[in-house]
Amino acid sequence: MAKQCIYCKVESCAHHDREGVCDLDSIEVKPCGNCCSGKVEDESCCGSYHMR
Repeated sequence: MAKQCIYCKVESCAHHDREGVCDLDSIEVKPCGNCCSGKVEDESCCGSYHMR
């Protein structure tokens, strides 16, 4: 399987590089605590996030 490119704008994440790309080979997408609101920012988040 070819490696996909995961673009990310979360600069506080340990996996974020200076070019706006995630260093991980894959990520897990999880529902946010406020899911089912219908707002984009409430529905999903990166479950692979780790603070720098």
